[in-house]
Amino acid sequence: MTAAFVPIWDLMIIMKIIGRPVKHVWYFAIPVLNIFFGFKVLVQLAQSFGKRTYTDAFFACLFNVFYVLNLALSYDEEYVGPVYQDTIEPAAPAVKSVV
Repeated sequence: MTAAFVPIWDLMIIMKIIGRPVKHVWYFAIPVLNIFFGFKVLVQLAQSFGKRTYTDAFFACLFNVFYVLNLALSYDEEYVGPVYQDTIEPAAPAVKSVV
């Protein structure tokens, strides 16, 4: 509960919730990138709770603090899991049939 009031620690906790590496917190220190990255993190946080429509992404960006509070305080919301995948699964090798 106290992590919400400590400036960098709260971002580290959010990165763990959405499945991003903790080192991505430094993206918030880059002047123009932080705006884009902030909206991206909000959308991924909503997706971690099962909100995957464009309407949910729009509301997460428009009502950012209130939308996150709604996710946190609502009894109906359930954490689905992290959405960020930092590794891409390699394609399965093609099997050649011998005839």
